[in-house]
Amino acid sequence: MCYLEHTKYEKYEKINHKFDQVIALSHYENAYTNKKFGNSKYVPAFHGNKKQKLLSTFGKYALYHGDLRTSDNKKAVAFLIKVFQKISDYTFLIASNNRESFVNIKNQAHLDELLHDAHINVMLSFQQSGTKLKLIYALFNSRFCIINSNIVDYEHVSNICQMAETESNFILAVNRLRLQPY
Repeated sequence: MCYLEHTKYEKYEKINHKFDQVIALSHYENAYTNKKFGNSKYVPAFHGNKKQKLLSTFGKYALYHGDLRTSDNKKAVAFLIKVFQKISDYTFLIASNNRESFVNIKNQAHLDELLHDAHINVMLSFQQSGTKLKLIYALFNSRFCIINSNIVDYEHVSNICQMAETESNFILAVNRLRLQPY
């Protein structure tokens, strides 16, 4: 969690006991809040996707997209750069809405185009925070997803992704999936 989010959460955590119910979007947060206050209800992540996009069998590259202003995402990008330095013959794009990013996401249509052309989406987090909506969006609008366990806390979603926890796991998964038709 970035410092600002953590500070906001600490402020609200002090008054969580006053609420009749707290809605949690992750199993982790639900269990934590229920253990501490006993007033949480889990609601699965909701999104506007209705059906999976029909795509060709191969995309052009591996893609990471995220807000590079957060420390967790910066750490994830540093990790993934090390991974792809060892897979130098496969294109890896890093996209963000930050002007300093490798590929600046101009708007939603541009992100959709990047996802459409990606063969592999790589996502990881160094903190447990429930199922990331960007994963759900990528599953509906792109091809393969390689993730670590901190990206998802919903078993049915993790079962349709390639799980990787270490640098060598990510390298193996990329090398296998880049040759696999979708």
